[in-house]
Amino acid sequence: MAYYLGWREIFLLVLPVAFVSLVISIKTVPTEHIKNDAFRFDYVSFAMLAIAFTSFLWALSQLEHGHVSGMLFGLLIVAALAFAGFLYRAKHATRQFLNLGIFKVPALRFAMLGYVAYMFTNLMVNFAVPTFVQLSLGATTMIAGFALMPGSLAGALLNPIYGRAYDVYGPKMPLLAGNAAFVVIMMVWSMMTMNGTVISMTIFYLLMTLGRNLAFGTSMTAGLAQLSLPERADGNAIFNTAQQFAGAIGTTVASLLMKVNPDSAASVATQTARGAQHVFWFMLALGLLNFVWFNRFLKHNAPYSE
Repeated sequence: MAYYLGWREIFLLVLPVAFVSLVISIKTVPTEHIKNDAFRFDYVSFAMLAIAFTSFLWALSQLEHGHVSGMLFGLLIVAALAFAGFLYRAKHATRQFLNLGIFKVPALRFAMLGYVAYMFTNLMVNFAVPTFVQLSLGATTMIAGFALMPGSLAGALLNPIYGRAYDVYGPKMPLLAGNAAFVVIMMVWSMMTMNGTVISMTIFYLLMTLGRNLAFGTSMTAGLAQLSLPERADGNAIFNTAQQFAGAIGTTVASLLMKVNPDSAASVATQTARGAQHVFWFMLALGLLNFVWFNRFLKHNAPYSE
């Protein structure tokens, strides 16, 4: 799409799908109306959380200019105040926007840390690979997109099998085996980045996705399994919110690591390759940290039983 049309058309072509999904959901998802003030939507909490997330991401984007400004600190202050207000209201308001009490469950916290780290790396690599293929290897946007396609398709097709592995073996095997595969691939990929080709990028992305997805989906499923059925709605909402937020931060961090310095003696291709290598090393570090989170999760793992 980007090759023949443009990046804006990607969003325009997805928009009808989202609209149709909305209409189907309105028509099919049952709604239970409860006349209770505690269950009414809390627009104030929603606004505070939106302001906090938006301000923080806007502050991160200021770093892309290569300098620290007053606006950066101002946005961080706004984000901190808005988030503090959200936490205060969550504790004292009669309406409950999100049940933050679920974070008292240790296993949930560690599962979510691994989940967020994987979403962070997912958007980082999805930014780094196409950028590397285009700026370092001189390929077109179409070739850059095709470099991601085999891994994306394989990850989607194997998700049901990965889910079955969780049902049969429990969380330990998928979490540790998937993360081990992710770490090994990232270690080799990091060392071979400077000599990378389109084919090698495609293969490494495919292999990385196979390992990452095995642990990624399991971390959310195993985390939510720690909660009672009424609590899982809040848990699911928090996981999905964290997913979007972590992805946005991951893209920003990747762009900072791959930022090209016009005053550097090195070429754009070389700088981009080095930046991609830094992204992959960063991802490797997060993978190693996930071993800590997952082992802590397994230590506290106690699925809720009705």
